[in-house]
Amino acid sequence: AVPFAWFGFEKIKRHKRMLDQMAEFQLENAKCTLETDRRVIEEQVLSLFDEALEPPIRVAFGTEEAEDDMGSSETLLPPETLETSDTIR
Repeated sequence: AVPFAWFGFEKIKRHKRMLDQMAEFQLENAKCTLETDRRVIEEQVLSLFDEALEPPIRVAFGTEEAEDDMGSSETLLPPETLETSDTIR
């Protein structure tokens, strides 16, 4: 049991270190062998994380609005189509 606990703690420490490194990462400070590579890397990062730049989608579960629209209890609704009184608090 002791080796498994040690491996578990090591995994947690490595994961925390990775999260800390990600929090401190600045794309502008990335070292590129060729400066022309920087634009390619920036485009790849933006394509991977582009959903972070978009407004979130609201998911309505079990509401009359969801059942009227789709005939089921789940509907994905863009936030601009909702009234402020319908917002989840």
